[in-house]
Amino acid sequence: MPLNPESSPYYTYSVKVSEASWPRFTGSVVLPTPSSDSNDYKLSIAYRRYETTQSSKKIGNKRPINLVFMHGNGMNKGLWHYHIDKIYSHYQDSLNDSYINVVLALDNANENDSAYINSNKLGPVYHWIDGTKDIIAVIKNNEARTFSQQNTINIIIGHSMGGFQSLMASIIEPNLFHAAILINPVLYQTEEYMAACQILYNKWIKHRRVVSQFKFDGPNKNWKKDVEQWFKTKSFFKNFHPQVLSNMIDDATPPRYDPNQAYDEINLKHPATQEYLTYFWGVDSVWQSMDKYKFAKVPIYHISTENDLAPPDHVKLTRELLKNVVIPIDVPKFYHSANAEQPDWALGVIYNSIDDVLAKSPGHIINDFKYKDILGKDYKDKLYQETFKNFIGDDFNQLKSLL
Repeated sequence: MPLNPESSPYYTYSVKVSEASWPRFTGSVVLPTPSSDSNDYKLSIAYRRYETTQSSKKIGNKRPINLVFMHGNGMNKGLWHYHIDKIYSHYQDSLNDSYINVVLALDNANENDSAYINSNKLGPVYHWIDGTKDIIAVIKNNEARTFSQQNTINIIIGHSMGGFQSLMASIIEPNLFHAAILINPVLYQTEEYMAACQILYNKWIKHRRVVSQFKFDGPNKNWKKDVEQWFKTKSFFKNFHPQVLSNMIDDATPPRYDPNQAYDEINLKHPATQEYLTYFWGVDSVWQSMDKYKFAKVPIYHISTENDLAPPDHVKLTRELLKNVVIPIDVPKFYHSANAEQPDWALGVIYNSIDDVLAKSPGHIINDFKYKDILGKDYKDKLYQETFKNFIGDDFNQLKSLL
């Protein structure tokens, strides 16, 4: 179903599919019938790709800015369409030396369009680290040329689980991303919090807080309205901005359903079981990853709202783990999904963060040009010499014959 807005003078967009990372955590992929062909166990990642409509003449020598957006559990790439549309519009004429080039919004491997493609392969395990590797796989498999352009600025933006995946992607590939903007990311766990989550999950199941199947008493021509009504009154997303919620619902509805036809039953693109499993495995995913945060090298804009689900001490402890790179941004009021409930506020924070990155980062640089400028035409030989000399000092002369 069409998103709102359906089109823009500033960008074009389409849904693409990339091979997901492989291999994955055991139990992530389980086939109905075992196969000896390892290719049968590979998953796909669906993502929406936006690209500027600015002409090369207008772009000139401006720096390209590429963005990647990651959603929280139960949501999908459609959540970010409102934000992405505003970002292209905001930066259309406000930057003198840069421009918004390509923006990617990914669906988790077991959610939305990705789940629709992978439906017969999904197993009972979804480890958030696999989602992190999927981000990198999409870029390296499909978008490498775009993200490796000279002077490119690449920024990853994520909320909740997507915030965790964005942080870990920037740690694994610090030379790919120049910064990460995290909105209420899920980054810290304790044994006490794990136990509390277990109780919470049981309550959610009992009260049907996550639903992907809608059954009616007979052919229902108003099914779209009824599905939307559930989201607006009973789901975790009931307080979302109307346009953001509408885009998310439309993105979650399979194209086989005609809004003008009647149906006895509607099934969204990913089953509720996968959504719950993603919550379950999140605890272990974060627990296994916290000791990796100290390796973060790029600026991490850590945005925490006052009424987030994470206890204040978790925010403090997370920032201590990221102390060498963290840029803390504390926001009064607002809840966990502030990016969807107050999207215009979220855009203001995103704009400020992007502007800060642009002011501080030189962008992606193909090092050979820099080496040649500094060291001259024999730069490769000189690099070897400098490197050996740094490690072994005066003994370097004995190894010259090896170079």
